[in-house]
Amino acid sequence: LDRSRAIQFLEILHIVAKTGWQFLFLGRRVIRFEARVDRFAADTAPANLESMGVIELRNQIRAFLDIRLHRWTDAGLADAASMICYGILNSLLRNTFPEEDQGALPNNLLKGVTGLVSSEPVFDLWKLSRMILREKELRQLFTSQPGDAIVKAIRAPNAGMALSEFSRAFDEYLEKWGFRCSGELMLTVPSFQENPGALVDILKTYLDVEGESPVEVLNRQKATREEQTRDVLTQIGGNRSYGLLQRQGRTSLVQRFSHWTQGAISLRERARIKQALLNSRLRRIALRLGECLTENQLLEHTDDIFYLTCQEIDELASSRAMFAHGTRDLITLRRREHARLGAMEPPDSFLMEEGAYLNEDVYTGKAGSTPDESNQGLLEGIPACGGKIQGRATVLRDVSEADQLNAGDILITTQTDPGWGHIFFLIKGLIIERGGMLSHGAILAREFGIPAIVGVRNATGRIPQHATVFLDGDRGRAHVLE
Repeated sequence: LDRSRAIQFLEILHIVAKTGWQFLFLGRRVIRFEARVDRFAADTAPANLESMGVIELRNQIRAFLDIRLHRWTDAGLADAASMICYGILNSLLRNTFPEEDQGALPNNLLKGVTGLVSSEPVFDLWKLSRMILREKELRQLFTSQPGDAIVKAIRAPNAGMALSEFSRAFDEYLEKWGFRCSGELMLTVPSFQENPGALVDILKTYLDVEGESPVEVLNRQKATREEQTRDVLTQIGGNRSYGLLQRQGRTSLVQRFSHWTQGAISLRERARIKQALLNSRLRRIALRLGECLTENQLLEHTDDIFYLTCQEIDELASSRAMFAHGTRDLITLRRREHARLGAMEPPDSFLMEEGAYLNEDVYTGKAGSTPDESNQGLLEGIPACGGKIQGRATVLRDVSEADQLNAGDILITTQTDPGWGHIFFLIKGLIIERGGMLSHGAILAREFGIPAIVGVRNATGRIPQHATVFLDGDRGRAHVLE
């Protein structure tokens, strides 16, 4: 028995040592991942794809799969580090302040984290909006024309100096950040680089915002975080229920893990923005290959390629497909089934035996229990960022509806991804049906100090459009005020 325990202890030590070694050089790992993705992005720039043939495009898809399947550890470690550090920080604070509101305390130490690459698109979009406000011709254009017409006007050969200068700045933004969009990890969703008019519609909303710039807001939140961190550390140091060494140890641990959590979140955001770049390049490669296969009459439409597996695409492009001329019929079948699956409304949780599938009731939205909503005015979720705010609720299904937002609204939506980051500076409160403490929406909400609640079940159905809502981000509650 003693020998068995000794072996288990040695195995645990080995796991801890190996895990620690993996995280020891995390910063270098993320830099290596970024460099790898940047090389792939440079090779597969949209301008380069036009001259590539079927085999070259197939090879680029293989290169993508090599990164995604065999060289993803560096990015994955950044994800794991943020979750581990946050979990330990939360546990330390819960044990040290058992009587405090545990939803608010760790969040206060993570507000206004500087250096997050996910904030930079917001800063640059703000600069574009100020360019528009400084030029009368641009202001008139943006207040009188829809997004697509504005893009056409600024890119016209006979555009004036102000429009041409803005066009250059706008194209620089698209080159740098245009791959960040809602649904950016879905290959079927076009980016702002492909649909710049959608970005212009978001930019229009910035024109109505006055007062502090995003940088000033972030600096203010940073100062608040630093002050609240000092208060927490002072409280720990002055807690006489612990001995001197215990107080010093807890103070050091909270300070260290607060710093580590901020750093890990920053590294994770860097890895995720490269993931978005990687996927945007894959989409363009796939569409270009789809064009080639359509010209060869193997596909009917360019985007049919999204209904094939990677193996099927590889075989089709390599002239190794056994039933190449049956590809169109296969895609027709898959399009129909995809539409059917997309219409299903499964419950939040369900249990099935191995080999079983969801039944027809789930596909039509008849299955699953409904939540108890006897108190329709009260909604509860996970506090993601502290603070209290009362304002108009705007329910959006997709970021493309952002033109419905007024500056200062409380945003209600199902879930957010990095593509929603452009509008976070516009809102004063956030309620999301899905997501957790380290979801992108929660991170950006804390960065800009937006009171936020995540995990609020059926919020988009229970909060009427433009209702007045009181949001308590400290306790994770919201009230619909009639």
